[in-house]
Amino acid sequence: MPEGGFLTVRLRRVALIPDDMVDGLTGAFVAVSVTDTGTGIPAEILPRVFDPFFTTKEVGRGTGLGLSQVYGFARQSAGTVTIDSIVGKTTTVTLYIPRTLEPLPPVTRAPYTETHLPNGHSVLLVEDNDEVAEVGAGFLRDLGLSVTCVPDGQSALAALKDGRHYDIVLSDVIMPGSISGIDLAREIRVLWPELPVLLTTGYINNEDAARREGLTILRKPYDQARLREAIEAAIAAKRIPEQAG
Repeated sequence: MPEGGFLTVRLRRVALIPDDMVDGLTGAFVAVSVTDTGTGIPAEILPRVFDPFFTTKEVGRGTGLGLSQVYGFARQSAGTVTIDSIVGKTTTVTLYIPRTLEPLPPVTRAPYTETHLPNGHSVLLVEDNDEVAEVGAGFLRDLGLSVTCVPDGQSALAALKDGRHYDIVLSDVIMPGSISGIDLAREIRVLWPELPVLLTTGYINNEDAARREGLTILRKPYDQARLREAIEAAIAAKRIPEQAG
């Protein structure tokens, strides 16, 4: 809405029946709709708006992560998300989240503990999006870690082959080029079997694929505390065979 306007959020209960399914889903849902009075989205672009990193903005003006994160959250919640738009008038994004009458389980939080990561541990961060890399690198540096950033899997392998020591590789699963995060983890497992790899993703399908191969995965979005715990777990998992031997 470059000239301003109205943003309306609506919450309603919906019952999806076989004759009125949304994305193949039926049952009781809560629908959360966000409607603007902005410029709208052209019809030829609508099918792509939930794709990771897709954006119509100029370089440096947007990450292309927003709607893909919304889609990932909705699907992980056994729901879905739809988008409708009229060019020059309005856009509506609607999340469908399963509704339940079951009481929420009690929430237990582990007591906070200071990081066990030694200062100076070196992390190779593999992330093609500059803004996402900046946030991730900031988290890591706040934990006392040294960070080297590279934009893709090919660059990560080149950095590792240069001979510099890294204590862990932190890589997104979806990346441009021919080497995905899972491909990178496989290659590291062969060439540097003692090097821990922690993968991040916002998509449950990618998470399942990684876990089937025994890879450590951190689901997006994550905060600094969860990142610290995941790094500690990934490093500890690599040390167990050494201790056992």
